[in-house]
Amino acid sequence: MINSLTALRGYAAFAVLIFHLLGVTPLLGGRIPPAGYDAGLGLHTYNWMISRLAQNGWYGADIFIILSGFIITHRYRRNVGSTKKAVSFMLTRLGRIYPSYAASLVALWAMYQFGILPEAMADYDMLALHATLTFAWFPPSISIESWNPPGWSVSCEFFNYLLFPFIALVMTRSIKPMAGNYVSMMLPLALLLSLIGFQVVGPLALTRGFANFMLGYCCAMLFPMCKLGRVWGWLVLLSIPVLLFSPIWLGYMNPILLSLSASAIILGLALHSQQPRKRGVIDYIFLNAPSQFIGRISYSLYVWQFPVLLLAGYIKKNYFPDSDAVLMAYPSAVAGLVVIIVGSIVLVSWLVYRYLEKPASDGVKRWVQMRDVGSLAAH
Repeated sequence: MINSLTALRGYAAFAVLIFHLLGVTPLLGGRIPPAGYDAGLGLHTYNWMISRLAQNGWYGADIFIILSGFIITHRYRRNVGSTKKAVSFMLTRLGRIYPSYAASLVALWAMYQFGILPEAMADYDMLALHATLTFAWFPPSISIESWNPPGWSVSCEFFNYLLFPFIALVMTRSIKPMAGNYVSMMLPLALLLSLIGFQVVGPLALTRGFANFMLGYCCAMLFPMCKLGRVWGWLVLLSIPVLLFSPIWLGYMNPILLSLSASAIILGLALHSQQPRKRGVIDYIFLNAPSQFIGRISYSLYVWQFPVLLLAGYIKKNYFPDSDAVLMAYPSAVAGLVVIIVGSIVLVSWLVYRYLEKPASDGVKRWVQMRDVGSLAAH
């Protein structure tokens, strides 16, 4: 396990959380906020820099997918060469992502019964797509805010998992493997070009997810070819401000620039972790205890943030109807409310991780091992 990448996953999940909490507003995002997402807090975010960073936090979902492509390829590329091993791979990955997401859907269904989830979001046809992880596979459905909207990227991940054994098989058995690798490196760039002009969830969400997964695949293929050196640490430090501030410098989101800078950070962190050296700036950023903790619970943090935000918005609207006036008069109260909501989401995410996500994932791995479905569970 590369611990610095665990922290990066945590930062990515937190960026998406801040986007949903502060950035999805009519004033900042140029769109009507999904019901219950931001609880109106983004309307009270007056700091220009915080507003712009929050508005662009959605890109954390793309970092998740690039990271997934890197880690999956790094671990499993040579271990899915048979049907049994491919089945084992799918079972272990589903055991990792499905229980927590399915539980969030159950919670949202219960919230609908109590009038917390808006009726407009409780589309039972969409619920079937969410439950089967095919939500992002059909362009008309992806444009509809329903049940757990962050599920679009989970659906993309499931699609990538289905394709990965075939991709790995073609690339590892290619007559000219290096030529095959070069083709795979060109593929995400070609796909990313088609994404210009599309927002976070658009008609090409599935294509975007696959492109980013393949970008992570390319980083994993480059990983063993690169020589160790201090240059990788500098690459990470230079790419971080590009990732964070290029949308502000340019005035718009450039998906190619963001994806390439995120890929540079991932590859740089992976290579930097291989070097025996004293603790430096990168280690303090990515190997501190809080970032490692958030990284471990990052998946539950990602899929459970919407139910908690929805509940917070419901409580604010129905039990504190005059809170907007207070927040308008006392901007510091916004920070306090953000801390309370974020703390609640982290607590719920930790509970889900501790008592559902990790036990379910470990249980599926043991089940696969015991029945000798394949050898991947040992990894």
